[in-house]
Amino acid sequence: MKLKIAIEGKTYEVEVEILEGQEAFLLPSAAGGVRPLNIGRTERRAASPAPSRPSAPAPTGKGACVSPLAGNIWKVLVEEGQKVEVDEPVVIIEAMKMETVIAAPMAGTVKAVHVKPGDAVKLNAVLVEIE
Repeated sequence: MKLKIAIEGKTYEVEVEILEGQEAFLLPSAAGGVRPLNIGRTERRAASPAPSRPSAPAPTGKGACVSPLAGNIWKVLVEEGQKVEVDEPVVIIEAMKMETVIAAPMAGTVKAVHVKPGDAVKLNAVLVEIE
């Protein structure tokens, strides 16, 4: 995959290889291709210890939104029964001073929300289920 990156006003074209097991960090875009999950932090928050919460059950199908990394839930943007579109943001995870937006993998209705703000989550934990 080729990407264009601008650093201090200078544009570079780079070729990127997606390694096996790293696909979870990219989401398919409705316009075709993929888009990254990470977005830059827009505000600073004081660190607070988050209570540990057991991981939700294993993904139940293509409508499971799973955590691509370990971190803390910063925002839950949906609630049970809410209709969502493909690529619509559903949860924001905070890890290593970065916010990672987790988007809906499909259009549908939110069946279950397994997390709340402040929860600590592990890699591959189910955050939201969509049917």
